Amino acid sequence: MKADIHSVLITGATGFVGGHLARACLDQGYKVHCLIRADSKGGETGGSEGLVFHQYGGAMSEMQHIVEQSQPDVVFHVAALFKGSHRPEEISPLIESNITMGTHLVEAMTSAGVPRLVNAATSWQHMDDEYYKPVNLYAATKQAFETILDYYVDAADLKVVNLSLFDTYGPGDTRSKLIPLLLGAINEEITLKMSPGQQILDLVHVSDVAKAFLVAARQLMAGKIQGAETFCVSAERRYSLQEIVQLMGDLSPRPLPVHLGALPYGPRQVMKPWTKGIPLPDWKPEVSLESGLAELFSDQDSTKHPEG
Repeated sequence: MKADIHSVLITGATGFVGGHLARACLDQGYKVHCLIRADSKGGETGGSEGLVFHQYGGAMSEMQHIVEQSQPDVVFHVAALFKGSHRPEEISPLIESNITMGTHLVEAMTSAGVPRLVNAATSWQHMDDEYYKPVNLYAATKQAFETILDYYVDAADLKVVNLSLFDTYGPGDTRSKLIPLLLGAINEEITLKMSPGQQILDLVHVSDVAKAFLVAARQLMAGKIQGAETFCVSAERRYSLQEIVQLMGDLSPRPLPVHLGALPYGPRQVMKPWTKGIPLPDWKPEVSLESGLAELFSDQDSTKHPEG
């Protein structure tokens, strides 16, 4: 049995989490193969230096060629299409991205004798702290893919770690998420209208998330995972949205223009994150929310006022 990781294949490497994971793998000295869509660009990977890119246009034959060519020790499946709420015309893209692509991937893996997968799951599969209650269609497609994984675990001896992710943040985040929106409000001096802010959030710095994927991969390589296991990648402390706004305001060198209570809570609003998940063994977050946010403000200041 192999004890060391030499080569990995990452889907979603042009996204926020996948891009940071790709760089973390490079830092470990791994050969990093990245599966990208045909119309994709460098994204969050910060360019292509040290990375091997493989284009996937949706065909099973393309996926087979990519896995056979890369022969990874571990596959990280991070790619997904997120829709907080969907329109009818978005149903097919959600299924194609979150179910069909992943099924192509694991079929190609089993055909090529690649048995280890770390899959990005979402805590939104567990609304109201239920074992399974999807917040939205996105979460339902993520659960559907995990059910497909169960088949490959049983029929093809695939070894899987599902990492249930909560909220992620960190440098280079261009998504329409809470922290980038708050930073944008500060920089653009535009009042951000928000809900009353009683909902609790579980924010994990993206560097800690990347480390969680690496820990899970090493556990697979060491033979510690048999079948499929699901673990949480959760912060040590959770904050209400109100508390996060207050913390951001305290750290910001300029006013934070936020109007809490200007908007109602959204439909199927998650007020409290999932609490019943099993923490990932041998991993814990190292970056506190305070230090992670302070780093973002410091990075912004150095960008605006470079030395020299």
